This record gives sequence, C-alpha cells and structure tokens, in this order.
Amino acid sequence: TNLPRWDGAVTGFPVRRSAIAPSDAPQCRTQLGLEGARHTLLITGASQGATSLNRFAPHFAERNASLLAHWQVLHLTGSMPEADLEALRARYRAAGVQAVVMPFLHRMGLAWGAADVALTRAGANSVAEAEINRVPCLFVPYPYHRDLHQRENARELVEAGAAAIALDAIEPQANMQVMGRLLESLLSDGPARDRMHSALAARSRVDAAETIAKRL
Repeated sequence: TNLPRWDGAVTGFPVRRSAIAPSDAPQCRTQLGLEGARHTLLITGASQGATSLNRFAPHFAERNASLLAHWQVLHLTGSMPEADLEALRARYRAAGVQAVVMPFLHRMGLAWGAADVALTRAGANSVAEAEINRVPCLFVPYPYHRDLHQRENARELVEAGAAAIALDAIEPQANMQVMGRLLESLLSDGPARDRMHSALAARSRVDAAETIAKRL
C-alpha cells in the first residue's frame, strides 16, 4: 500500500519547557508571592479552569482550617471575573488559610515547582506535567465526559502508587465525602506523600519533547 509505515517508537508525552520547574521549591514559591518554606497545595483545573474544583476548594478550606494551618494554597481558577476572584480570596482569608488565587499562570513550571501536593484534573498535559515534576497528585477526572476517559490518563501513576484519584461529584458537599477525605489524608500524612514522591522518582524521566525533535 501507499500508507506510511509506523516503526513502533513510543516517546511519551511532550512537556513544554515552561511547565517544568525552573528552580527549587522555595525559589518557585517566592516568585509566586508564597512563603518559601511553607508546604504548598496547588489547585488547578488546567488552562480552562474547573468550576467544581473552584467551588470545592474554599468549602474544603473552611472545614479544614486547622489541617491547613501549616499549609498555603496556590489556586489557579481559570478565567473568571475579578469580583469572583476577590470573593474566593475573601473566603480563604475568612477561613484563616493563606492563599494566592490567580486565573492563569503562563509559567506553569513555577506552580509545579512550588507544590508539595496538587489537586488537579487528569488531562494528558496535567498528568505528564505532574509526573515530570514529581508532584504527588489527587487527580479528579473531568466529570462530564460520558466515558470519564481522563481516568485512563492517570491510571498508570495511580497503579504505581505515585498518585491518587477521585471522581468529581460536582457539588462541594458531595465532594467532601471522597475527594475531601483523600485530600485530607494527603495533607496530613507526610509518609504517604513521601511514598508517592519516591514512586514518581523511580519512574524513568524521559524528555519526550527532545526525543521527538531529534527524531524529526
């Protein structure tokens, strides 16, 4: 036939340089207006944001203020009106939780570099970025896909003990039952985070972007 032959090479998922941590955690945090030595929870719905996560996060903070006393939050909301951003910031302040809330971050590597734990969607980009930056994650697949196919993106990391996963129940109170409990466990259990980080570090760190460029 005239079809091109596939030689079977698997490269992995290419990650853009701006999504890779440029320096250590204290420096990344400081550049984002966070405390350099404070544990950091990253919350992100990826570039489009995630309404259910934006609603869940302050609800979780209000009910876990004591747990978050030694943490700070970097919350990337996606596009939203400034009044809504300020309302979200106000809820964190009222809960006594330190938080930097912004709609978008072009240098996503700073966010990954700052994070000890991330609550994030499980799109292919997000999973690849979490893995290459070795950030323990609670992945929450996009709930409106009929087949919930984002679960498959995260499956390998979850099965390797390098991440956790929860289904998004959409409403904040419902999400406290599973997502909230898993997040509480990750934030309170340092050895569990260490085990996840070790599982991530044990995985081969292939630079797929460089591999693809060289092959081309």
